[in-house]
Amino acid sequence: MLAAVTRSLRALGSTAPQISLVQYKGYIYTAYIASLIADALKRVQGVRVSIAQTRTGRFDYPLGPSRIYSRGASYYIIKTRTTTYEMHLCCKCNGRSGTEHELDIVILPKDVADQCRSSWGVNPKTDQVIFLVECKNVGAIELSVGREFLGLSSEFPFRPKPKRVGTRRRATERAKNGMGAFVATLTSIGDMPTAFQLVKKRKLLAVPFLEPGKPSTEQDFQFAVRSTLKPFLT
Repeated sequence: MLAAVTRSLRALGSTAPQISLVQYKGYIYTAYIASLIADALKRVQGVRVSIAQTRTGRFDYPLGPSRIYSRGASYYIIKTRTTTYEMHLCCKCNGRSGTEHELDIVILPKDVADQCRSSWGVNPKTDQVIFLVECKNVGAIELSVGREFLGLSSEFPFRPKPKRVGTRRRATERAKNGMGAFVATLTSIGDMPTAFQLVKKRKLLAVPFLEPGKPSTEQDFQFAVRSTLKPFLT
């Protein structure tokens, strides 16, 4: 994972990523998944991906729950022909219940992030989250973990309505369940099939065994991310 993250960051101009601390703190899998998403989106015609808030070119990963207004961690900028988004890691956001959640990876509009940076104590709100990812670097995924992800994604229902949203049925499902991905690298199966099938039934992305050395799984995940975010990228 370390090598994959380093290659991705260097391709985006980050010359001295803060990798050793990320690995020590156990956030390397989240960093790896973020790099897959960045690499996937920069292949979309008309989309540019870059890095912001770096110190002398170094990508500073959050080493714990982060808040956009604290301005401590680096993040990705995703610029389309019409709109600019940001991708943050380990970011605190407020769900529709008012509960504060740490999202492993979150994509939201740049103007929302700018509002948070200009107002101390303000987190992104439920309907401002475009896409979220829950990353699990564990031995096995139990059914309860799949249920927890469904609860998390339902806290961030999909409400923005871009020009292309797909069929009415799919739009309704996204409005209820949000737009998110549940990914994991596993060493044992456990209740994995049941947990991931449960997530897929809600029309959310669910990708087990997503890790370096499995290029077909990586490519399938990247294709799914591009397809899910297509309404926002064109």
